[in-house]
Amino acid sequence: MITQEVTKRIISTVRNSHHGGTILLLSPNIASEVCTENHYLNIKYQFTEEEPRNRFRTLLIKLMNTLAESYGDLKQTDRTVGWKEYVASNNDVLTQLDEAVLEYAHFIAGLTAVDGAVILSQKQELIGFGGVILESLNKVNLVARSLDSEGDRTALEPVEGVGMRHRTVYHLCNELHDIVAMVISQDGDVDVVKWNNGIVTCWDVLPYPHFAEHTYISA
Repeated sequence: MITQEVTKRIISTVRNSHHGGTILLLSPNIASEVCTENHYLNIKYQFTEEEPRNRFRTLLIKLMNTLAESYGDLKQTDRTVGWKEYVASNNDVLTQLDEAVLEYAHFIAGLTAVDGAVILSQKQELIGFGGVILESLNKVNLVARSLDSEGDRTALEPVEGVGMRHRTVYHLCNELHDIVAMVISQDGDVDVVKWNNGIVTCWDVLPYPHFAEHTYISA
């Protein structure tokens, strides 16, 4: 739930900035590959294996530990503590951590203002930003536009009618099937793009508020 809220805040902040942006979520294996010379991405600014790269995961662990300390009871070892307790808590440490999480969301949103994509791993590592998708990738002419939140009903559409930001993401998702991309246009439209049922597929996020819960958010 915290990850979903962070993603919503990132999207909202980028939309309000009106500069657009691209965020790529990569599997751990692909995330490691693109940090070296590869055929897919050139990441201008990379984060080393230090605290800034793992900032969000560090905050999540601190949040969970603080929740456990606040609500834990040795007499009720099977008790579950979760989102309800997090929202209701007035613990000062949790409040500070919550503010740090929101600062992180604004930080990620700010990185999208730099030309190129922001690169995250699906383990919530911040790999880098200024990612340029290479032009040597095989091109796609058609993508599927999902008509429902699960991608079961789609309609084909040509790629000529979209901008360079969308087209390069389409080509990348066509090459690497375990990538999930969020493309935020300058006019505020938000698309999630991924390989689905044998074709690059796009979802318009805004009509499906629960889509993140099922598809592109990994807690």
